[in-house]
Amino acid sequence: MPTEVHHGICRFCHAMCSMKVTLEDGRISKLIGDKDNPVYHGYSCIKGRNFHHFHYSPERIKQPLKHQQDGSFAPLGLKQATDEIAEKLQRIIDAHGPRAVAMYTGTFSHFCPAGVMMRHAFMDAIDSPMRFTNGSIDQPGKPIAMALHGR
Repeated sequence: MPTEVHHGICRFCHAMCSMKVTLEDGRISKLIGDKDNPVYHGYSCIKGRNFHHFHYSPERIKQPLKHQQDGSFAPLGLKQATDEIAEKLQRIIDAHGPRAVAMYTGTFSHFCPAGVMMRHAFMDAIDSPMRFTNGSIDQPGKPIAMALHGR
């Protein structure tokens, strides 16, 4: 297969930087910021440029795993995993209310655009307003520091 270069976006975080994706034999061999992009002008972070290494990692988790008492993890069927999680989550909500369940989304949580909508739908379904992002937790200090101290 010949080497191909495609244009795409990085899905590592919410910034979705413009990327050039080099494929060799159908596998990503290089990711680099797209210098022709009018917004990012070629910027991409080290995480985005190395995203393909995570994707192809032999340590990548591809199925549900359950933590065992001895500290190991055992494979678990998807239906059983979701049933067990739903049962535990319902116990928490019954005991403490929906505000006891919070969701934090930051870097590497935006890799699937549909996931953003699913997270909001999930939190709406359990009636929890407790939604946090790297923008609400990690970033507020930046504009505050600039306001107090200048650029």
